[in-house]
Amino acid sequence: MSETLTLLSGGSEGEPRTILRSVKSWSESMSRETKVFQLRHDERYVAMGNARHSLWAYTKYRADAENRPFIGISRLNSHRLKLLVENSPTAIYSIPQLASLCIKALARHSFVIPSLRQLLLGGAALPLDFPWELQKAVMPNAKVWMFYGSAEASFIGYGKPGAPYTLF
Repeated sequence: MSETLTLLSGGSEGEPRTILRSVKSWSESMSRETKVFQLRHDERYVAMGNARHSLWAYTKYRADAENRPFIGISRLNSHRLKLLVENSPTAIYSIPQLASLCIKALARHSFVIPSLRQLLLGGAALPLDFPWELQKAVMPNAKVWMFYGSAEASFIGYGKPGAPYTLF
């Protein structure tokens, strides 16, 4: 049996559930994502949310597998936001609601992340009041992607916000 990881689902459909995921399946997801999101060998990854949830675990696994920097952001205080900016991330994985809160907090503190190339949002629907203008101001070089499917099962589809999904 291949090595498996035990983690929590994102909880987007209720209470988070304990699940198992094979390391091999995460490696396959990484390969597909690298092509689709044009991820590079020098990425600096950020996961937003709770360290016990699948999207965080996947992002940490990806960073470790590629021997790349990883920052986990579970609180949006000025210290953590400053750390985020100072570490020049290139790819952020987040649920849309947390990304929205982060964008607003960055703008309040006049922080900008010009290094960010990919803002990867999944695990929930995009809020209707997502702060697009602020996102462009604080993450001026970031492409925003939505993905469907969970980090615990496999990434199923992706697309630009508001566009139909394409299968991975």
